[in-house]
Amino acid sequence: MAGLTFKSSDGITWTAATTAAQFGKHSGQTSAVLNNNMWVIGGLNDNLDPTNEVWSSTDGLNWTQVTTNTTFTARCSHAGMFFNNKLWVIAGQTGPGTDTNDVWSSQ
Repeated sequence: MAGLTFKSSDGITWTAATTAAQFGKHSGQTSAVLNNNMWVIGGLNDNLDPTNEVWSSTDGLNWTQVTTNTTFTARCSHAGMFFNNKLWVIAGQTGPGTDTNDVWSSQ
């Protein structure tokens, strides 16, 4: 099943950028912006399994899967941010009740 992405110029009014994003439905993922790309990292898939896949897009319409299995353990409910010219993934859960305290970064 395809994912959804929405856009807004004011944070109040939102419209669907696409209802058929190449990545499947996700929850508990993190998103960030780096080098004019939007990034979707990890989260729970349709089967509620944690993932460590990474997707990127320059327009929110067309998404490219960067990797299906990055270095860090599959997770959800993690923090993600752009800082010091890197994407950061911090902590999260690798399964129900299984919290992590690791920190990862990527350029």
